[in-house]
Amino acid sequence: EGGGLEHAMCGVLPFDVSMTARLTMGYCHAALLPAAASLLRLPEGSRFRAQQYHFSEATADGLPAVIVDARTGGGAGLRG
Repeated sequence: EGGGLEHAMCGVLPFDVSMTARLTMGYCHAALLPAAASLLRLPEGSRFRAQQYHFSEATADGLPAVIVDARTGGGAGLRG
C-alpha cells in the first residue's frame, strides 16, 4: 500500500491511481493512434503485443476503473 497518502493531481485523466501491494503482470495488445503511427513512421492502425507490469491500479470512486471483458479477460474501457 501507499500508506494512505493522497496527492492532488492536475485532473487531466478521469481517474485516480492507487498503489497496490502486489505486482501485476500480463500481456496486452496496443494499437497506435494515427498521430503516433505517423510520428514513428509506421502504417496507420499498427498493432503490437506488449508486456505490462506495475504496482498500481486505476481507480474511480474507490473501485477499479478498468472494465474487464468477461469473454477475454482483457480491458474493455474505463468506468464513468
